[in-house]
Amino acid sequence: MKKTLLFGISAVLFTINANAVEYKPYVSAKLNYSKMDNTAKFTNSFGPLSASQEYNVDDDVVGGSLAGGIKINFVRFELEGNLHQKAEKTVAGTNASIENNSIMFNTYIDIPTNTLFTPYIGFGSGIAIVRAKDPEINLSKTNANFAWQAGVGTAVEVTKNIAVDLGYRYVDNGSSTLSSKEANYMGVNVSQKGKLKLRSNEFYLGMRYTF
Repeated sequence: MKKTLLFGISAVLFTINANAVEYKPYVSAKLNYSKMDNTAKFTNSFGPLSASQEYNVDDDVVGGSLAGGIKINFVRFELEGNLHQKAEKTVAGTNASIENNSIMFNTYIDIPTNTLFTPYIGFGSGIAIVRAKDPEINLSKTNANFAWQAGVGTAVEVTKNIAVDLGYRYVDNGSSTLSSKEANYMGVNVSQKGKLKLRSNEFYLGMRYTF
């Protein structure tokens, strides 16, 4: 009898918990404004001698993203694809460019307020495809880097299914290395290597449709 009663209570509680969980798929699109904060360290080697110098390769670029996900109560899980404009800057007399696109898996935690505004915090990780190029010295490299991001934002409910997103996130797209082929100049081996650290502060405005 006790086993039967316990089984019945467990079944009821499981049913209540199952009914309390809400699964809501959604899609979203964002426009991004990124303040790139990239640094580059170049090392020139002349035989046994070498010299290094650091530069800022920062730029302001725009981009966009598309995502699809599912909301489970107040937590959202999504897969997001990001495309960004190429960042370009003249460094030490040469025209350097950095282009990065990414695929990220994000988690957001919504904070209910019982109003039209729903603030949230979010974080994510994934892969960034980074292409760095300096045509003046024939350096070019494409890397697939581990990337991560974290930020905050708020959603404004427009209709039952549509919300406008406004937020900020810090993005770390890892590091990339460049190296030129070793050349011989007047009997001395000459080469150049560069290491880039890729960071950005990103502000975005988007729209989310929940089914």
